[in-house]
Amino acid sequence: MKKILSFCIALVFCFSAGAQTTAANFIKTDCAGIHHNLFSELDSGYVVLLDFVMFDCSPCVTATNGLKTIHAQFEASHPGKVRFYSMGFLNYMSCPQMNNWKTEFGYTHTMFSGESSQVEYYGGMGMPTIVVLGGLSAHKVYYNHQGYSTAENTPIIHAINLAISESTTTGANQGLDNDRFQVFPNPFDDALTIILGQVQATHVILSDGSGREILRQALSPAAGNATLTLPAGHPEAGLYFISLFDGTRRIGMRKLVKQ
Repeated sequence: MKKILSFCIALVFCFSAGAQTTAANFIKTDCAGIHHNLFSELDSGYVVLLDFVMFDCSPCVTATNGLKTIHAQFEASHPGKVRFYSMGFLNYMSCPQMNNWKTEFGYTHTMFSGESSQVEYYGGMGMPTIVVLGGLSAHKVYYNHQGYSTAENTPIIHAINLAISESTTTGANQGLDNDRFQVFPNPFDDALTIILGQVQATHVILSDGSGREILRQALSPAAGNATLTLPAGHPEAGLYFISLFDGTRRIGMRKLVKQ
């Protein structure tokens, strides 16, 4: 055990993080049986906090505990926007092993079996390796670092905030075709009408230019349109975004101006 811990710590100092600026896609089923396509998730506006780990590695547990706290903060401020994944650093690390590790330390976030090609892409075998990905079709790397201390919380949080901002303001009209998802008037004052056509959606979110949620409203499955009524004088004039969701998946977004 001591040899393994020493090896893990040594790796952190022997390797530096890779200089990759774009993400490496993965199409993979997680340890709960849910299928993922990383690029599709980024294209849908999600930000991914990726945590590569190994077993019997005390620094890995410390890092994942820190990331767990950071993720909880963003769940409170941007519900469902940031996805937190832990992935094994070698191919032989199986889902039963990852799930045992998850249970041992009381984690609730998504686990993946080992994927050494991903680890290599982001700079080598230093554990833990932490990556922040986002940026819609740009598939950008906002943070890539091997090793963890609480001093890293600030740059990690900054990277996530930047990724959220750019995932909100870049490609603002990606998603559904206009004839299936329309919003008017634009500019708007105190009410918005949304025409859904035949699309299936569970709710709509109005956010400001920084990604901060202003209003959330559930949608009826049978409704062909919905009206959002805002309090008089709120929000302030400026740039806003209306996002359409099916569960946790964003399926369309439009840029709006509040007059």
